[in-house]
Amino acid sequence: MKNRIRIWWVVTFILLNIFFFIRIITIHAFNDNEGSITFRASRLIADTLIIFGSGSALTALVALFPYRSLTYRLKLQLELPVVSSLLLAFFIVMFGYTSFYENFKGVKLFPKETFEELKAPDNLDCTSIKKGKFEVGGDIIERQGVWQFETTGRTNERTIYKIEWTGNCEYLLTSQKDTTKVFRFKVMEVTADGFTCYSLSESGRNTIRYQVKRMKSSK
Repeated sequence: MKNRIRIWWVVTFILLNIFFFIRIITIHAFNDNEGSITFRASRLIADTLIIFGSGSALTALVALFPYRSLTYRLKLQLELPVVSSLLLAFFIVMFGYTSFYENFKGVKLFPKETFEELKAPDNLDCTSIKKGKFEVGGDIIERQGVWQFETTGRTNERTIYKIEWTGNCEYLLTSQKDTTKVFRFKVMEVTADGFTCYSLSESGRNTIRYQVKRMKSSK
């Protein structure tokens, strides 16, 4: 029994370190204070307290169920690392998924700013991205005149949108399959490698950031 408890605590320790690593990646600095080491450390401490606090509460409930004629205290000792490991595994998957989208797919889920609060720099020029070929998250985007053609990387399915520039760096995309689906975008940064834009999710509740790369053949 004691060996089993030790093994589970080792698993918990390993998962905790994996969680810390992923959590550090997913903590993005929105200002100088949030980017500081003190802020990051406090977030990690708070996350740890939440995980083990929740684990302790769940363990106390699980230990109430009668099984194997064990005492309540022994069940607490046995189940605490198991429940904590399961919680850590859940958060690792959740934050790992977020990190994958933000760092590898170029899509940021639920950024801090609301869509209406976002405002492009006054001197931003978006002329160079109004036509050309781009890539985001494995999908190919091609702009020709008032049309935007998107090809999904996985299925090679092609979707056509009508693009309407409502400002120098703001535009609407209207799906030609369903013209009731209109998506708003705001471009916040343009570089030689591509551009960064924000959009509202289909629910209209969340803001999503896209890091769009310019393809080499695009001029």
